[in-house]
Amino acid sequence: MLWPGLSLLVVGDRIGAVFGSLVEVPLRPSNKKYQGTNSTFVFTNISSHPVIYRPTGLNRYFTLCNIEFLAIGGGSHFAVYLDGDLLNGSRSVSETYGNPCLANS
Repeated sequence: MLWPGLSLLVVGDRIGAVFGSLVEVPLRPSNKKYQGTNSTFVFTNISSHPVIYRPTGLNRYFTLCNIEFLAIGGGSHFAVYLDGDLLNGSRSVSETYGNPCLANS
């Protein structure tokens, strides 16, 4: 759905971690074109308290959205990756945000 403002993506894993991202652009499907600005961030609570990771400035791989997946961050890995159904995904270290893995599982 196109939304003309900020979107807060909140995801949980099966062990209780809550993580996600603040996305400031409408999530429009695109063909391998990243969107967003350095006002975006990712967050997690795996250390028992909320932690925010802001862009490192190494790249501009903020948000990648198409009909098959939604990805936040980039470099060699995505910080958050969700399949098109938004029910399954993965997380990893991202050069965009300098974050550790945001989830437990």
